[in-house]
Amino acid sequence: MKLTGIGLRWWLLIVAVSLAVVAAWRWVPPSDNFMGIRIDFRTPSYRAIPQLHVAYLDLRSDLLLIEAGAEVPLEELSRHADVLASKINLLAQPSELSGRYGKIHGFKEGAAQLKAFSATVLPQLTSTAFSAESARSVLPAFNRLYPTILELSNNAWVQGSRDREEVLASINWQREVASGVMILLAAALAIVMIFLARYKRALGAA
Repeated sequence: MKLTGIGLRWWLLIVAVSLAVVAAWRWVPPSDNFMGIRIDFRTPSYRAIPQLHVAYLDLRSDLLLIEAGAEVPLEELSRHADVLASKINLLAQPSELSGRYGKIHGFKEGAAQLKAFSATVLPQLTSTAFSAESARSVLPAFNRLYPTILELSNNAWVQGSRDREEVLASINWQREVASGVMILLAAALAIVMIFLARYKRALGAA
């Protein structure tokens, strides 16, 4: 078997390209798109809880305005109450989503408080005779719930950060494994090339 000069150059080119790919793979910073899997690190991992927080603040703002004597259309008050109720129901009712949120610290206890709040307090906002006095009577319950919502929001952010770190660690591990495999393949290719070059010299000397 003879290895021509052109053939040798092709082998050298293959080895050089392989080593360049390995170097690029190891030194390119981790991306949010790995092997076709898109990971959006800007989007909260547990977005239902921030959405719940916003819905709570919207409804509480309505109640504060009503307590101060301002006019808030009943339709708007009811809409905000319905949004908050739906967000609570999404988290409090057993489901695949609430099961995934179970890893958040304090979620189980917080979900129970939210469910009780939704069942006892929110129905009071549907009265057509809702007044400043009515708002004043339910605001204490809203104020008592706020620390729970704030704690859930903070814990969701912490858990989301941990999840992203785990994903990045997994990606980096896969990159290292792939790099190792590519290095082994490049080394094997180099060994084969050296063997063939020596074989060519041996044939030429014969």
